[in-house]
Amino acid sequence: MSKRRGDADENNILEFINISGPPKKRRRVTQPVTEATQADAQRVWQERHQAEAAARAEFTTAREREAEAKIYATSKICVGYVLQAVKVAGYGSLYGFLDDLVTTKDQNHSSQVSQMLISYGDELLDSIRSASPRLFPSGSAKLQEISWPRRERS
Repeated sequence: MSKRRGDADENNILEFINISGPPKKRRRVTQPVTEATQADAQRVWQERHQAEAAARAEFTTAREREAEAKIYATSKICVGYVLQAVKVAGYGSLYGFLDDLVTTKDQNHSSQVSQMLISYGDELLDSIRSASPRLFPSGSAKLQEISWPRRERS
């Protein structure tokens, strides 16, 4: 039975020989640099650098605005879903749900609410105050009375 391929001759090594030689290097000629040309080059570089920085800043702010709009839209949809779920669950108002949540007798739910208030109670109050400043004027006695035990975050 004959082989489909012939035996390769291991001693016959093909080697490329470049007869044109290495590429020619162009001669570099220095040009005299005067203070005027140096100042002009610096001015051109600064203008280009400032234009690039302005374009980068504009692009970054546009991207940030776009990301904020996306987050706002997503947040709006999620809040809508949760409020709809509260209504579907049988609560007539958000207050009824929150009141039942805070005053629940179920140990698991009560523990979760307590941990949430310990961890994020101050941030919740700050959010409420920033959303409706007339409810809690700065330095309000009502706000000073409310305090949750602080827990160190890790």
